[in-house]
Amino acid sequence: MAKRWMAAAVIAVALAAGASGCGDDSTTTGSGSGPAASTGKDAKAGKVKACDLLTPADVAGLLGADSPKPSKQSAKECVYTNGTKLAQIAVEPGTFDAAVMKTVLGDRAVKVEGLGDVAYTFQNQAIGQTHVWAKGQYLTLSVSATTADDTVAASKQLAEKAVGRL
Repeated sequence: MAKRWMAAAVIAVALAAGASGCGDDSTTTGSGSGPAASTGKDAKAGKVKACDLLTPADVAGLLGADSPKPSKQSAKECVYTNGTKLAQIAVEPGTFDAAVMKTVLGDRAVKVEGLGDVAYTFQNQAIGQTHVWAKGQYLTLSVSATTADDTVAASKQLAEKAVGRL
């Protein structure tokens, strides 16, 4: 039970941090937590960097900016902003846990076939999200207030690009 509450808290903090677009430029590493159970077995798991998976070219059109630079960058998170527009990726080692996912996102999550090992989209007010588990990694892509009418579809498109780079 404590694991489920911890997962909910981690997602809430990630959303709050991503929405604010603030933070330092330091690079951090860690074993990860949240709706991804750390595998500890994937040699590449600690080497994946968020900004390598989501590039300025990927988000430029969504943000209405020619060459956006990350407003927050670490090994586990990359946030691009332009005014109130946001595109974010968070990545950590992990495997899918259906019980935790159901607790965190409930019945509002929509399963996506053909993306990673397991993927779900989720609308969180104005923020569209795609959660993907692929190659021992758990990725969360969030998009809000962009040039796209459908932020969930935009987050899914970014997820497809990020998974292709794993």
